[in-house]
Amino acid sequence: HMIQTYDGGDYVGNPALIEAFCTNAVDTYTWLADMGFPWKPNPVIIQGSLWQRSQASSEHKSGVGFINVITDTIAKENLPVQYIYEVPASGLTTEDGRVTGATGVGVDGKQYTFLAGKGVILATGGFGANVEMRMAYNTKWPNLDESVGCTNSPATTGDGIVMAQAVGANLVGMEMIQLLPLTGVN
Repeated sequence: HMIQTYDGGDYVGNPALIEAFCTNAVDTYTWLADMGFPWKPNPVIIQGSLWQRSQASSEHKSGVGFINVITDTIAKENLPVQYIYEVPASGLTTEDGRVTGATGVGVDGKQYTFLAGKGVILATGGFGANVEMRMAYNTKWPNLDESVGCTNSPATTGDGIVMAQAVGANLVGMEMIQLLPLTGVN
């Protein structure tokens, strides 16, 4: 898996991060299985793989299944987690050069500010569905304009990247644009 990940990223990935990603995959698989996530009994081959190295759900076709099993566990174990829905993040807050939280406006028009206790993890996906960003960062392909299709979710528009850039994030690898999904095309 590490070799395929490094090869698939045109040999520009950080080997230490790739190793951490791949070696921690087994613990993550077990953690999700222990919460009841339904895995297929055998690994599967995915787009770009040379051999069967991926695990897939026996019931879910997208990452929604991961979210469902985690939220179900939070509810069953009565963990102190609060959900705020329909509040897209619009910016990051900073203090002394550190990101301390996020802001957003709910569909109800109310302004929200979320402050972190220990740190902020920005997990907003890429920008494969954002033609303007594809054109701005593309250095690898002859053309990535609107004539080039994308099977990512229409929500992969780079909003998190724009927010991070606004607070001084050091963007790297922006030319590594993914237009294919991590799951099968529906």
